[in-house]
Amino acid sequence: MLRSSPDAPPPRHHRADGLAVVHPHQHPVVPITRYARGAPPGPVRHNEPVTTPPTSSTDAVTALARRLDRCPAHEVASVVVEHVRRTVGARDVVLLVANLEQTELVPVPASGSPRSTARGIDEDDGTALRTGEAERSPLEEADTGDGGPAEELWRLPVEHDGERIGVLELVAPTGTDRDLLQALATTAGRALMASARTSDHLESLRRTQLMTPGAELLASVLPPSSAVSGPVSVAALLEPTYSTGGDAYDYALDEDVAHLAIFDATGHGFPAAVVSSIAVAAYRNSRYAEHDLATAYLAMDAVVGDHSGEARFVTGLMLQLDPGTGRVEWLSAGHPCPVLVGADGSLRALEAEPEPPLGTGLAGAATPDVGEDFLEPGDVLVLFTDGITEARDLEGGMLGVAGLAEIVHRLSGAGLTPAELVRQVGVELQERDDVWMSDDATALLVRWDG
Repeated sequence: MLRSSPDAPPPRHHRADGLAVVHPHQHPVVPITRYARGAPPGPVRHNEPVTTPPTSSTDAVTALARRLDRCPAHEVASVVVEHVRRTVGARDVVLLVANLEQTELVPVPASGSPRSTARGIDEDDGTALRTGEAERSPLEEADTGDGGPAEELWRLPVEHDGERIGVLELVAPTGTDRDLLQALATTAGRALMASARTSDHLESLRRTQLMTPGAELLASVLPPSSAVSGPVSVAALLEPTYSTGGDAYDYALDEDVAHLAIFDATGHGFPAAVVSSIAVAAYRNSRYAEHDLATAYLAMDAVVGDHSGEARFVTGLMLQLDPGTGRVEWLSAGHPCPVLVGADGSLRALEAEPEPPLGTGLAGAATPDVGEDFLEPGDVLVLFTDGITEARDLEGGMLGVAGLAEIVHRLSGAGLTPAELVRQVGVELQERDDVWMSDDATALLVRWDG
């Protein structure tokens, strides 16, 4: 016979309606609104706001997070739309996600949400995503009776740890709390990204065409294209989105060090993607082993050489940034060194003697050369592959490192976030009439705001 421990919590009892009664010391008490229990209410018309008794902002966000926990991926948007409508009395609630090319916002199908079409990120509908700030505008067709607008159109950025996901659009009564709306949008973003780990629903919405097998492999390996952790912000550009093969990047933003790397494997297509993926795996393995850059380089060279086959190697640049001091170290394995775009408008290349590429078996002949420098707050480091700098105009002239640095320098002066800055770099390269890219093109930007 099993005996209860003297420290065991008292048993749960059940009310007549089937709800469990939990003793106060078992779990912290979390207010639960009536609509958070069981199945959500039936569908409501999108043009008729529905409200519940007022709750605090914390209660409203907590209730949404609880409703989204274990929610099927295809129901996330419907739960968000219905909860926002009921919490703030909103109408015309639409959840939109950015496509992989970062050119359009695509509506996520949801019950209770009005019919909507894709919107251009570079248009007014995409301002919240581009700036990372909530956008509000009054609706003039209705007023409060004293001449002021009764409702406002809101567009809020949907992000998760600095990764740009989309926009939450809604019409809400004038005076609705901005912080509450943003917290609900952020909670929706977390749920969307969590659902993407086990469902294809979100990824299918974000794609406009099929990927090549090489691009598919890299998409499963690489981290998000943007992230923010304390004073460090990173953002990546990888083109062409659906057919890349040889280029890759990686990063990890830890408490005492930010790790960043960029790789360029020989060849194209799936074989090159395999080699790049091996390089990323070897790089992560060295990070977990807490290797310094020189030791990591030697270990990575051996792994790539052992598993990539004959005549396959990878150039790479590995970098470490101290978030507290701005001290940066880097090692080049046959790869172009990073460019520093200073907050003061200065431009310079960070130099270090390049080591042989990874996988050549030539590492270890001498002590690897590790460069060192210090960043100033607001400085941006640009890591890149030669696919960008070797982009040629119609006369055959290459863009070059200077051309890339000039674009980043000009865009940096516009006060853009790193994620938007790197997107604009891609837009400029694709829209310039005199430039075309004949190779994979990758850039990884890191800004230190210490």
